[in-house]
Amino acid sequence: MRQIVPEVKDPVILVSDVQKTLTGGIISFVPDAHEFDVRRSVINGDADIVSRGEYASGTIDMLSISNADYLIVKALQGTVVRLWPFGTGGIPSTAKYYPYLDVIITRVYPYHRNKIYYLDACIIEFVSENKYTLQRASDTGMPSPQDPD
Repeated sequence: MRQIVPEVKDPVILVSDVQKTLTGGIISFVPDAHEFDVRRSVINGDADIVSRGEYASGTIDMLSISNADYLIVKALQGTVVRLWPFGTGGIPSTAKYYPYLDVIITRVYPYHRNKIYYLDACIIEFVSENKYTLQRASDTGMPSPQDPD
């Protein structure tokens, strides 16, 4: 199997045209989760599958997060952001870049890891906005600057 990236780095999200590195974030990433429903006939009991395709999903466990960063991430719940799950940058000896995708942040919830009286960690859950196939990107994924009028 071909190696997609030379090394796994911290995940990165794009927030208001600014890349935010989720330092120390541990990603659990399923790039090809098959989304489907099983429908069973009430007449003869036969089952049928309604397939919607393969989508990415996963979580990012932030084992150490400041309150300010938590509030930024929490505000993203229910929005679409660009995610680089394995870090950003060019891949040496190729004209390719680290893969990225647009995801919907479905849930952000804090928990107490080392501190007893306040949150110091959180889990970010996401699903891809569109069907997704894991592959190296042909561009950086950063939006191009708009031409001034």
